[in-house]
Amino acid sequence: MLRLIGSILVIGASTALGLSARQRMLRRANVLAQLVQAIDFIAAELSERQTPLPEMIYRLTQEGGADSRRFFAEMDRRIRQEDGLSFSYRWQTTARDMAEELGLEGDEVAVLRDAALYLGRYQAEQQLFGLQQTRARLEAIRVHVCGELKTKGSIYRTCGIAAGIVTVLMML
Repeated sequence: MLRLIGSILVIGASTALGLSARQRMLRRANVLAQLVQAIDFIAAELSERQTPLPEMIYRLTQEGGADSRRFFAEMDRRIRQEDGLSFSYRWQTTARDMAEELGLEGDEVAVLRDAALYLGRYQAEQQLFGLQQTRARLEAIRVHVCGELKTKGSIYRTCGIAAGIVTVLMML
C-alpha cells in the first residue's frame, strides 16, 4: 500500500513539474502580448494626443492585462516618489525588478530596459521610432515563445509524466 501511494506521489510530483514548466511558458507569452499592447497604447498616445508620459503610465495601470497593469502600477508608484531620479532610471529598474514576478527572461528585460534610452527624452517622432523597434523586438520574442510553447509545451508535460513513471519503475 505504501509503495502504491509513494508511486502515485512521485508520478504526480513529476507531472506537476512538467505542467509547471508549460504554464511558465504560457504566462511568459501572455505577458509579452500585454506589453506589446501597452507599447501600442504609448505609441498611439504619443502620436495622436502627445499625452505626458506620467499620465500614460497612470492610464496603463487601469487598462490592459493584469500583469502589465502590475508593471505600470509599480512604475507609476516610482514616478510619484520625489527622489530626484530620472524617468529612464525608474523605467530600467522597474523592468529589472519586476522581471521575475512577471516571468520575463533576459531578452525581454533587455528590450524593456532599452526603451528607457529614448522614452521621455527626445521628440515624439524619435520616441515613436524607438517604440516601433521595441514593439518589433518584443513581438519577435513573443512569436518565438509561442512557437516553443507549441513544440515544447507538450514535451514538458510528457517528460514530467515519463520521468515519474521511470522513477517509480526504478523504485520497484
